[in-house]
Amino acid sequence: MKRKITLILYLLLVTAAGYAQSSDDWVKTAIGKIDARDYEGAIADCSRAIEIYPRSTWAFNNRGRAKHHLGRYADAIADYDQAIIFDPKYKYAWYNRGISKNALGRYSDAIADYDQAIALDPQYQAAYNNRGNSKDDLGQHAEAIADYDRALAIDPRDALSYHNRGLAKYNLGRYADALADHEQAIALNPNYTSAYYGRGLAKNALAHYDEAIIDYDKVVALDANDKLVYYARGYAKDHLGKYAEAVTDYSQAIAIDPQNTNAWYARGYAKDYLGNYAEAISDFDRVIALNPKYTVAYNKRGYCYYKLGGTKANYQKAVEDYDMALQTGGSSYSPYYKYREDAVAAINKIDNPASAQTADDMVKAAVVKLNNGDYDGAIADCNKALQTNSKSTWAYSIRGLAKNYSGKYADAITDYDQALAIDPKYTQVYVNRGHAKNNLERYADAISDFDQAIASDPKSVSNYVSRGYAKDRMGRYADAIMDYDQAIELDQKYPIAYNNRGYAKMYMGKYTEALADCNKAIELNPKYASVYDTRAQVNNRMGHYAEAIADCDKAIALDQKEAAAYNSRGYAYYKLGKTKINLRRAITDYDMALQLGGTTYKPDFKYRNSAATALTVATGP
Repeated sequence: MKRKITLILYLLLVTAAGYAQSSDDWVKTAIGKIDARDYEGAIADCSRAIEIYPRSTWAFNNRGRAKHHLGRYADAIADYDQAIIFDPKYKYAWYNRGISKNALGRYSDAIADYDQAIALDPQYQAAYNNRGNSKDDLGQHAEAIADYDRALAIDPRDALSYHNRGLAKYNLGRYADALADHEQAIALNPNYTSAYYGRGLAKNALAHYDEAIIDYDKVVALDANDKLVYYARGYAKDHLGKYAEAVTDYSQAIAIDPQNTNAWYARGYAKDYLGNYAEAISDFDRVIALNPKYTVAYNKRGYCYYKLGGTKANYQKAVEDYDMALQTGGSSYSPYYKYREDAVAAINKIDNPASAQTADDMVKAAVVKLNNGDYDGAIADCNKALQTNSKSTWAYSIRGLAKNYSGKYADAITDYDQALAIDPKYTQVYVNRGHAKNNLERYADAISDFDQAIASDPKSVSNYVSRGYAKDRMGRYADAIMDYDQAIELDQKYPIAYNNRGYAKMYMGKYTEALADCNKAIELNPKYASVYDTRAQVNNRMGHYAEAIADCDKAIALDQKEAAAYNSRGYAYYKLGKTKINLRRAITDYDMALQLGGTTYKPDFKYRNSAATALTVATGP
């Protein structure tokens, strides 16, 4: 994400009998060279000035500036250190040292330097702006916004601070507010490239993809070599179903930065949607070569090999990729895992076109039906398998899953009990039984099952998440967060863990942290519908109803059966109130939530009745 810092030249005329005139002249020529980007020449001139007058604060400060421009941040800091030793009240050295520390990722140290500069000059506008940048880099987005507010109070026409504040609000998920700040920056500076990019990001997040593309077009017009904008514009086109155009943008992003794994992955993803599976596989190959731990690339490449099909080799590669995705990503990739079973079945058909069915064959057929939503068919196949082999733990396990998906949770638990009676070390069955108990709200019993699974497999990310969910439902939010923390420690790219942790933090009133977790989950999986609803609930609790509605819109666009999103959006419209159209929308959304989710959403249904009452007395449209 693009953010600008304020780099300002301040002059301190130092006088010392017999030295100042000649030393200052060298510094003045150095400043001219800095302006001309002759940084080596500037360093040489400042060094000459220091030889003449070794205590020249001005020379050390400007030599530090030249070194900073060359990327020699540690050397620059050493010069600023010297300037501060000679004059501890020289605010510009504190300020510039903060900039170099920030460039090294030493954000806390940079903040300390900006603090000192501000203590010396409480009206130091640029220091507030840059301190905000360092806080934003630390994830302290709300604190960063406070600094940008202060900078704008000092200079209300500073486009830079509006832009940076917009980025911080974006990081908090306050997209409508971010949009307003970027628009103000553009009004002050119509050629401000980064502000158009930032506004495009906000519009993307609000699902205003057509408008976002217009902003990205403007960025390209101002700077055709911008390495971020093509990826962002491709993302917007992707969401509009303009996959061929998205491929063109991703290709441009790759041409500018061939190491951009996200662009390679996104291009492969778009090619997959176009049915260009062989080309998509080539892109996913590149992603994996650049980053062998890029789990979703294995998942998508496996899908493309499966869709290519036709040969045993393709199906085998599909199986290998799905196994790798499951190994590195856990159960978060289970929605695609059904294609692995289909690929296995295809391989078996190629190898044994006329072989008789064994109990395992029947269970494999049941797995295919299970993944296709034919739960009754899966149960029937497992019944046949058990008639052939009454000790088939796999048959009991799969039949239990089919019953669980059919809402027959108690019957599912009976099958899982039978499987564990035959094989007490069948770890996955403990997990499945825990899920069934969760569905029956037997959370304490579910936790016991997840405890057993974790004892058998302490590296399973999904098991910690499942146990955390059960604790969450019991109101044990702090304990749940500990499980989600453990899951994230094992896999920092597991979006469900961030989503669930954000949900638990929301209930503890830690809204800023909850938003940060939701944003991370979305960064990892932008098509994860449920997390947009979680973030909407957080925004609702913070009174950010417009942002909540935008999040719900996104969740529903991704999954029109996401009942919780209708529920959350209904609440946001109800709280906005005032107009008949908002109240009608609230009623419609609550009705849809009840239709899709049943009595699950009845606790919030009181707001539907309140909206209906308010509608009878509302005025206006």
